[in-house]
Amino acid sequence: MKSKFTGGVFEYWGMILATSFFISISLGFATPWALCFYYKWHAKNSYIDGRQLAFTGTGIGFFGNWIKWFILTWITCGIYIFWLGVKLEEWKAEHTHFADSIEE
Repeated sequence: MKSKFTGGVFEYWGMILATSFFISISLGFATPWALCFYYKWHAKNSYIDGRQLAFTGTGIGFFGNWIKWFILTWITCGIYIFWLGVKLEEWKAEHTHFADSIEE
């Protein structure tokens, strides 16, 4: 089977512009929702061995982690930023599944 991504360039740039605008007008507070919006779009357009991916994370579910990671980064004078990328990828992976395996 073949893996593929079906998103288009205009969709992609529209997504980047919309999420960037949303983040900037909210002064960064809407970042969890904007990232979840992007992750859902990415998963919806991703197929691995013919199976579509789905992202089940939510902005509100992500917000608690976002605040925790922000505080840890601030308390450690930025040192936690080295772990932040990995924590974000872990959270994203925990909420990404094959679409046909999600129970409704």
